[in-house]
Amino acid sequence: MILLEAMSARVPVVATRVGDIPAVLGDLSVLVEPDDDKAMAAALAPTIDELPRHRELAVRAAHRVATNYSAAAMADRCAAVYQSVCATR
Repeated sequence: MILLEAMSARVPVVATRVGDIPAVLGDLSVLVEPDDDKAMAAALAPTIDELPRHRELAVRAAHRVATNYSAAAMADRCAAVYQSVCATR
């Protein structure tokens, strides 16, 4: 949830490549390997130095959350699953 909350708040995100994080973020963030402190530190510095570019990525990430992960979007997907199941019976 914290990832989606950060994206919604238009905060530039630097994250590790674990679980579904790469799928959620796509090309809208900097991703590093887990347990690689040096890579994380190296990824954070450009986020500050290139803040306008990372803010644009953050705006696009917020749009992705609103489109794909909002309560309405999740309810629509859930309803589609129920309709699909009911249609096969």
